This record gives sequence, structure tokens and C-alpha cells, in this order.
Amino acid sequence: MKINVIILILLLTVSCQNKNEPNKKYYQQSRYTKSWINKHNSNDVLEKIEIYVSKDFDTIQNQKIIYKNDKVQFQSLFYTLKVEPSLKDDLYNCKIKINSWLDSIPKIQIVETNFSFSFTQEINDSIYLKSVGIKNSTEINFSYKNFNHNLIEGILTGQIITKSPDSSKLEVSDIKLLVSNKSDINKALVETYFGKN
Repeated sequence: MKINVIILILLLTVSCQNKNEPNKKYYQQSRYTKSWINKHNSNDVLEKIEIYVSKDFDTIQNQKIIYKNDKVQFQSLFYTLKVEPSLKDDLYNCKIKINSWLDSIPKIQIVETNFSFSFTQEINDSIYLKSVGIKNSTEINFSYKNFNHNLIEGILTGQIITKSPDSSKLEVSDIKLLVSNKSDINKALVETYFGKN
């Protein structure tokens, strides 16, 4: 994983002539396009699946939200994202809330949670990877700088450690989600974490 991150940093460290403009080389790189698929099952169950598709039609499944009678059901995994401008130029405040299937199982005891969000950060004439993390919370709050309006994109990873009331065994659930507030995401960022198809 460390090697992949180093490769990504080298890949994304490109320069632009004007430090007050977006890094056009990065934003013009090939990107995965985001879309949602709605699947209607029996018994009033609606399954919404977010996918990212490359120009070569490589597809990655991302968020999944399952509704029954308009209520979020078991096996859902998704995030809510809020981005607001701060009082400083080109600086934005971001909040990511992780919603998992465990929220709908009251008898499950959550022993520990660890989440990390790695995102592209634009400073002066370069773009690099920055990470923020949180323990024993499902909400990540941070600030970031970007000259390309309020663009935020990255990878959310984490672990949820749980225990059932009738068992002493611990179970670990791994989470990995693409996060973007736009309709697409950088291909190099995706393939660093998910590999090339």
C-alpha cells in the first residue's frame, strides 16, 4: 500500500504556470464517471447502487442503499457528504458521515471503529495526497484547499469491529468507498486503491 501511495503522489505532482488557477493537467486526466442503478425487488424493496465507469467500461461498484417502505435496510453502505466554503479564499470545510448496515442492527455491539479519508489536496502549483482519520466515530470533519471550485475526491477506508450479544467473538468489517462531490473521479486515484481491471 505504501508503494502505491508513493506512486500516486509522483503521478499527481504536476505543475501549472499560474498558482492561482486549477491544476489543469490533473483535471484533464482520464476519469471514471459516476452513475446510479435502481433495482426494484419484491416486497417494496428498492436497491440503489452507485457505480463508477471508465471510458473502457471498467466498472466499480461503490455505495449501496437498500430501502423497504422508504426506510434504509440491512446491508446498506453509503456516505453523506457536506462541503461548505470557509471565510478564507479557496478553503472549504468538509463533513463525511459513514452509514453502514450496522446502524440497522440494534443488538450488535460496536467495539471500535477506525476510518481514514485520503484525498487530493491542491497547494500552490502541486497536487498531492492527504489523509485524515477518526477513531470511534462515524463522522470525519476537516478543511481542504482547492482552486477548482469545491471539488473533493478521494478514498474512504475503515474497519468496524463488532460483537454479538450471544458470542464472545469479535468480527471485523472492512470498508472501502470512493468519495466525490462531482459526477466523476480521477482514474489514477481509483486504480491506485482498487487496482487495474
